[in-house]
Amino acid sequence: MAGNSFYFHPFKINFILIILSAGLVSQVYLSPIYQQECLHDQIKRNNRIYETDLKSNDIAKRSVQSRQSIRIHPYYVPNKINMSTTDEAYMKNVVMPNVLKYFSATLAVTPVTGNLSVNPCTATWNGGINSGKCTSKQSYRCGSDTDFIAEAHYRKSDICTDNNSAGSCQSYGGNGVPDTDFIMYIYAELTAPCKAGTLAYAAACITDTTTNRPIIGYVNFCPNVLEFARKYYNCSSIQGVELEDGGSTGSVGSHWEMRILRDELMTAAIVVGLADVVSISNFTLALMEDTGWYNVNYSSISQHRLLWGKDLGCKFVQGSCLDPADYPYACTNQFTSGCTFDYFATGICQTNIYMGNCSVYMPSVSSVCSATGSTNNCGNNYGVNSKCAMGTLGQPGTNEKAQCIKYRCYKNTTSTQIIIKVEAGNNQEISCLSTGQKLQFSGCTGSVTCPPAATACARTLAENGGVLPIACPPACSTCTRSSTCNTCQSGFYLSNSLCYSTCPTGTYSITSNTTHCFGCNTTKCQNCRSQANYCTACTGGQVASLGMCVNSCPTGQTLRGTECQDDGSTIVRSYVVRYPGIENNLTANQANIISEFKKSLGLPDSAIRTLTVSVDSTNNTTNINLSLQGTYSSITNASNTFIEKINSKTLVVPINENSVIALSYTPGPTTVIPPTQSAATQSSNTQTARSTLTNTPTVISFWEKTFAGLKVWQWVAIGGGSLAGIALIAIIGCCCCLRKEAKKKEAVRQAIEDSNARNNYAADYYVETEPNPREYHHQRDYAQYPPEHVEIPLQYVDKGGQGPPLRQFSAPPDNYRHGNPHAQRGGNGAPPIYSSVPPDADYRPYLRDPRNSYPPPAVHTQEPRHYDDRRGPRRA
Repeated sequence: MAGNSFYFHPFKINFILIILSAGLVSQVYLSPIYQQECLHDQIKRNNRIYETDLKSNDIAKRSVQSRQSIRIHPYYVPNKINMSTTDEAYMKNVVMPNVLKYFSATLAVTPVTGNLSVNPCTATWNGGINSGKCTSKQSYRCGSDTDFIAEAHYRKSDICTDNNSAGSCQSYGGNGVPDTDFIMYIYAELTAPCKAGTLAYAAACITDTTTNRPIIGYVNFCPNVLEFARKYYNCSSIQGVELEDGGSTGSVGSHWEMRILRDELMTAAIVVGLADVVSISNFTLALMEDTGWYNVNYSSISQHRLLWGKDLGCKFVQGSCLDPADYPYACTNQFTSGCTFDYFATGICQTNIYMGNCSVYMPSVSSVCSATGSTNNCGNNYGVNSKCAMGTLGQPGTNEKAQCIKYRCYKNTTSTQIIIKVEAGNNQEISCLSTGQKLQFSGCTGSVTCPPAATACARTLAENGGVLPIACPPACSTCTRSSTCNTCQSGFYLSNSLCYSTCPTGTYSITSNTTHCFGCNTTKCQNCRSQANYCTACTGGQVASLGMCVNSCPTGQTLRGTECQDDGSTIVRSYVVRYPGIENNLTANQANIISEFKKSLGLPDSAIRTLTVSVDSTNNTTNINLSLQGTYSSITNASNTFIEKINSKTLVVPINENSVIALSYTPGPTTVIPPTQSAATQSSNTQTARSTLTNTPTVISFWEKTFAGLKVWQWVAIGGGSLAGIALIAIIGCCCCLRKEAKKKEAVRQAIEDSNARNNYAADYYVETEPNPREYHHQRDYAQYPPEHVEIPLQYVDKGGQGPPLRQFSAPPDNYRHGNPHAQRGGNGAPPIYSSVPPDADYRPYLRDPRNSYPPPAVHTQEPRHYDDRRGPRRA
């Protein structure tokens, strides 16, 4: 540091003594300017001084008896010391101990007996179990509006909300501070008074009610210029910012020292026309705020950031410029060419009266590389992306000098290094791999020497918020890492985070995305096209044909490289397409069917060789006979289109004026015409196809064919009418039979009712024809039948009214037609005395069940037609 330098030095120990005196008296401030309203008034208006009683032997504020050196306890308010760790340690370990030592030797007070503490009670209870205890507590403020006395500094007390409830009491406070006569609360915050230009301020908070002596106070230090300087230079021991000591009265003591703040606007001199390399820095803004005249917006500093001396440490500020280790900007060869410290411009090694005999490379008006100037791809190239570099590009001789060269700074995220890419010649870009590397460009003589990247790119880094563009891979326009590209330059494809002019082996591109490559299906494809499974080179020794992997090329193709190619042959494939239903008027509608089929198929006419329509009466279908032609590739694609139409049910034609979907297809024969014949037959084939498509022969429908003088449809009409007549006659006959049967059932029912009415008469006049009359029991006589199949007696009455009663037995009451076993039990082998009626005669006869366990069901019974009493004439 120069011996006669001046300093802007806000934090001297004497200054702190003055400030702390305020807390010991009442309140005071220190400001470098006159104010219409003193800060003293503001603090007095906003700061309240409380009173509290001390339990001590302090007898009188003017008494000199028993007075001792004042004991001051510094209390650093937690989270309120906004200083760097170094500055805070310096204040606690150096500044404050010296200040407290000074006051202890200077001031004497009646000492506080015991611990210094504050009474928290606002009132006490009179009476009750809590008599003498606090009714409520007082919160004493000390500092800003939100800062209060710490609980540990209150006298320990019980705060009770009820005088007769022990549970309403809570303990509050600590033990205070021992061996103390004054507690000083210390803050370091940028408060409103600080922003108004105040360097520091202090005030008392609480006084003793007996002596009115302050016992607690506070001080707030306002960090501004000094704090910024320490951070900027990375030097915590700076005691102030050096002011200019060179020149005359217009510069001495009124400007920043140029040697340590060369590019600052408030140095003693700048070169007219070099506004682009001059900064209004936070040094000047902080000083303007410290004056109290201005409120400062620190975000509005110059775009051209101050970098001179930044982070170079205490030796740069306090050492000599003759030592390159302390002062790296120094140059020794006067008037030689070189780059300025930030490579922003070319310069000449020289000094001036404000630099303290320190020589540096100083720019001239025409040497700022970013300014608009001439453009020479093989020499000086001025512009926004140009900076200074040493070299001989486009210059005669081998002596290097400073040149404006177009280059940009990047960050390699893989190596975390800063990379410089130099552009010269015919837009050729070369990366600097090391400092001092010589770069040569095609079409240019000489070379460019790579500058130190960290220094040459420091300004770019600072003025872009600490961010540099990433050094992307070749042909990459944006990337997240130096080995990972996100987007490629125009005309290049992105694959696996790198850029290619064409997609590499194992990948493919698509027309809808011209910037990316996509991976092939490597299980079968070594290479592919358009899609992952369309192979152009196959694995496993196979060859590719139309995207498929086959053992050998099919007929119509030949192997060229790894892929089968068409050999010029013409392939003809035939198909029969079936539609459900038969077209009734094929002669009139066949042309429309062909036209709609072609339209639905969607193939060009050149792909269709023949197209005809026929009907199949056996299968009840209308058939279209299709023949496709083309090279192997084209015929395969046409066939795939045709089959896809069938499978997707979109091949539609009109049949009997209804849109009908193709039902199925059957492939026909395939014909291969060698290349030697294809050219000769191409013209005739095309003409034949056109003739076939437009002049399809007429096909007679099955329904129109003639048999025995009548057409098929006429025979069908006659046969259908006959069948309808027969069916009508059958229906009428069935109705008559049903009506007759109903009448029969009604007659039987009536006969049974009559029988039931005449039971007594029959019993008087008829006797059984059985020689030994008996009743038959089911379990005894018909054990072979289930209960529902038993023969149960049925009484019949002779309608003639003569003769004894005749008892016979009915058939089993079920649907079985096994007759009546008693019909054969007449005397002497006589014939049955009755015969059966049909089993579907449905009536309910009179039944007598010996077991009385089965109700009389509706049965098919057997009715006697003849009665024979063997003792008289036979009666019907």
